[in-house]
Amino acid sequence: MADASDAGAVAGMTQRPILVTRLAIAAVQAIALYLLIEAATDNQTWPATQPELFKPLVLVAGYVPLIVLCGLGQVAGRALAGWAVAAVVILAGLGWHDAARGAVPAYPTQDMFWPSWHLLLVVPPLLFVLHVLVTDALAARRLVPPYRQHFDSAWKIGLQALLAGGFVAVFWAMLWLGAGLFTLLDVTAVSELLQKQWFYTPATTLAVAIAVHATDVQPALIRGTRTMVVVLFAWLLPLLALILLGFLACLPILSLATLWNTHFAARLLLSAAVLMVALINAAYQDGTTARPAVLRWAAMLGALELLPLVGLAAWALGLRVGQYGWTTERVLAATAILIAACHAVGYAAAVFRRPWLKGLERTNEATAWFAVAAALVLFSPLADPSRLMVTNQLGRLARGEVTPERFDYRALRFDGARWGQAALAALAAAPETASRAKAALALHTRFGDPQQPTSAEGRAARIDVTPAGRTLPPALLADNAPWLSTLPPYSCLSQTNTPNCQARFIRLAPDQDEVVLFIARPSAFILAPGADGAWHVQSELTGKLHCPALTKALTSGDITMAPHGQPDILVGTTRFSITPPRSGDCPKE
Repeated sequence: MADASDAGAVAGMTQRPILVTRLAIAAVQAIALYLLIEAATDNQTWPATQPELFKPLVLVAGYVPLIVLCGLGQVAGRALAGWAVAAVVILAGLGWHDAARGAVPAYPTQDMFWPSWHLLLVVPPLLFVLHVLVTDALAARRLVPPYRQHFDSAWKIGLQALLAGGFVAVFWAMLWLGAGLFTLLDVTAVSELLQKQWFYTPATTLAVAIAVHATDVQPALIRGTRTMVVVLFAWLLPLLALILLGFLACLPILSLATLWNTHFAARLLLSAAVLMVALINAAYQDGTTARPAVLRWAAMLGALELLPLVGLAAWALGLRVGQYGWTTERVLAATAILIAACHAVGYAAAVFRRPWLKGLERTNEATAWFAVAAALVLFSPLADPSRLMVTNQLGRLARGEVTPERFDYRALRFDGARWGQAALAALAAAPETASRAKAALALHTRFGDPQQPTSAEGRAARIDVTPAGRTLPPALLADNAPWLSTLPPYSCLSQTNTPNCQARFIRLAPDQDEVVLFIARPSAFILAPGADGAWHVQSELTGKLHCPALTKALTSGDITMAPHGQPDILVGTTRFSITPPRSGDCPKE
């Protein structure tokens, strides 16, 4: 007992420098993230004013410390430092290109100094795969380390990430629970503290560092959790193999048109292929443990099913490309299908090799390197999806595959980055495309800018009046009518692709002058002339304006005026109306 205790104490002593180093890294990361977020909030300051610098800094500050946290104790110090420097170069390059590609915001208030969402989705899996490949090679001092080492490292890091995420979530839940308890005592200082960036940024980074360290010094915990998860999910493999077998068996006797008409066949088929790859690996594990016969046969069947699944996904994507050409999303989807195809071909070949599925080890490693290379190429000037999309769409236009009238100029504007803007400028100089290209260049939002009518006649054309035959007063339609400023930018008055606004003359009481009930779903107002002769919003209408039947009745059906049964409450000059409770259900038509 004394020996075991001494051994534990020695192990604890050797881990203390690593813990201190991890906490120091978390503190430095917190300072960097704090300064970057502060520069990006409210009135942007340097370096947020320079996206070519800010984006690389965000990626480096967000991810490189995590690489070092996970690598400590696993790789020698110099080797880990070299990998960290390489990661800085990779992330800085990706961030710089993300800024230099010149993407156009989809709406005027969109912040373009943060990394794009496509890049933020790709960077975590890219770094995960690279970290496993690089650190295993460094630790083994071999370019191709044993597959078992890759298996152990990948599962360890994956479970560490999940456990760290759960730990941080519970950590913050406890802090907010404590803040709630203090609020019961009318002490709000704690909840206010939790919302301060100078507190929540270091608190989160330190919590992550502690979680990584706690899971790192307990390898038995990770190994036991991994074994439980892998074995549990491996038994889903026979079920998925049978489902896919039934699906593929139905294809020869059913029309594929039904599959293509879903417009999401490629995504669903690719998702099924990814799940199959994951479950096959859960059954195979590191290849050193004997598997039950049902899992071995299910894995071989699933490996063969991957080929038709990926082939159908490629077919579905090819049909869309043939109809509408390449888009940025289709380029990324094609890359994902290529990666899945590498797995499918390698796994199918492994079925016919002995020992059981041994070939998938090299397939997994080769495909991992291919995926890394594909990601780096796609998010660099070499094969940026926006550049590929613009080149393809211009080619379709030049070949007559799409007419100038049906050409998607908006896609060039908002998906084509700087290549799209240059293409639109060139199209603006061609007579047959000039007007549409110039209109696309003038857009400030992806879904079209609000076009408010510039004349009283234009506004009148966008308003249906009840009773029929009545016309709205000229003062109500005047350019300076105060009520116009209360309409949202996107309303029935400005959007030509929506139903007209509705205006109805009503009397709120028999002895009062007529007012106008103006309905611009989901809002409605009572408009009345003021002492100055201009029309103002007298009051707003509340109720189930989302119900089509009730809105139709308001505009053209029979309505009656009922007196308000409750008084209003005044707090100074602020009025509160007392209204009865209402359900969210619409009445049946």
